[in-house]
Amino acid sequence: MWLTARLGISIPIGFLEAAFTACLLMRSFILTSWRTANGTPVTLERGRRYLTLQEDNGRLGWSKVMMTRISFIGRNASFSSPIRFENHNIYIEASGDWNRQPTIGRNTYLTIKNDARQVVCEVSGWFDLNSVEFLDISPAKNAETSLEEQSYYSSLIREHIDTFRNMWLRLITTPFKYASDRVGVNAEHFFGQEGEHFRIRLAFTRDNPILLVRSLGY
Repeated sequence: MWLTARLGISIPIGFLEAAFTACLLMRSFILTSWRTANGTPVTLERGRRYLTLQEDNGRLGWSKVMMTRISFIGRNASFSSPIRFENHNIYIEASGDWNRQPTIGRNTYLTIKNDARQVVCEVSGWFDLNSVEFLDISPAKNAETSLEEQSYYSSLIREHIDTFRNMWLRLITTPFKYASDRVGVNAEHFFGQEGEHFRIRLAFTRDNPILLVRSLGY
């Protein structure tokens, strides 16, 4: 049985769940091997990065999944090649907003660059399994282009927001590897203190697996 969120994210009912301790070895659970409610096996590739969402606070990042543990969590994901968007080549970098008080309540933001890799605007958003929302599209603080070009790209994204949303979802949910295996913070920094226990679930969006984590306390 499946539920479909209002923006097209498919959520499986009956997640396989397990408790784990942040940054500590799990001897009784294999994080690379899962099974859905109807018994279908799902395999995660060891060492790849998977979008991870903390259900308690909305924080998101990209976890390096090993066989029995999550080691590093990265803050950024990006396409290495330009994306064709409405007859323009653009580069997109997605980031998790890990501030205690995120800007306008976002949990992610996108830095948009033109074909010359110059920053033109920033898109603030919120991602969870109930909604995918754009909160603001505006010139980035470190924009390297004219106000006219920044306004042009901001307007272009607004006019083709559904196409842009699909690109965004594909970027943040597609598993990948960084050039270095040790990019990011350790699990304790992202999830909580050593000894704290969590529930971890596997879900799917756009046919890509993502991890959902919720604290169970100590």
